[in-house]
Amino acid sequence: MTELLDEVGFPPGVFNFVTGEGTSTGEALITHPMVDKITFTGSRAVGQRILAASADGIKRVSLELGGKSANLIFPDVDVNMAAMTAMGMVTMGLFGTGCVCLTRALAHRSIYDDLIQGAESLAQMVSYGDPFAETTTSGRSSTRSSWGAVTGFIEKGQQEGPAWCSAATGPAVSLRPATTSTRRCSPTSISDRDLEYERSARTISAKSLCGPAVTLGDSSSATTISA
Repeated sequence: MTELLDEVGFPPGVFNFVTGEGTSTGEALITHPMVDKITFTGSRAVGQRILAASADGIKRVSLELGGKSANLIFPDVDVNMAAMTAMGMVTMGLFGTGCVCLTRALAHRSIYDDLIQGAESLAQMVSYGDPFAETTTSGRSSTRSSWGAVTGFIEKGQQEGPAWCSAATGPAVSLRPATTSTRRCSPTSISDRDLEYERSARTISAKSLCGPAVTLGDSSSATTISA
């Protein structure tokens, strides 16, 4: 992008692309007295730090922070399309890293089982590989730490309460690959076996997750777990 801007004739210094760790480069940018405006997309913790640092110079700040995108699914919906949307947004192409990915789906009990089956079927269609290959549908996690957080959330979700955990199978799509160098995680759906179980107790049902995993629950509990 910087090469294109240079090519079209942007004057030097109008646009600068700076890379580095948040604790060093990011900190230098948000605390620099010559920086008047900060925009950030990421975690709540970093957003809090930016707000605190911006208070000193009264900088203008725009934040888009992590949350748990919810998807309410009612009985009159096309269940197959709903399942495709719920699982597809966290697997096909984006690897669940998009801000609009609906990583939590709450469905009416009358279609709950059908939704789970549809989500599991779509997960089996995911194909990892060369991002330029037409047969590839999904990529890998951007960093090892991100991959570790995703797989950790999935494992913890199975331990915190009665759940069905369905993971796609296939070449290089295991839940815990032999090496972290692949940074590939199996598309996974975690659904409640006991619909009376308090889903708010499951961390993955409440925390922001940038990975190919969706939690499926009962819509009657939407107000209970909305916090």
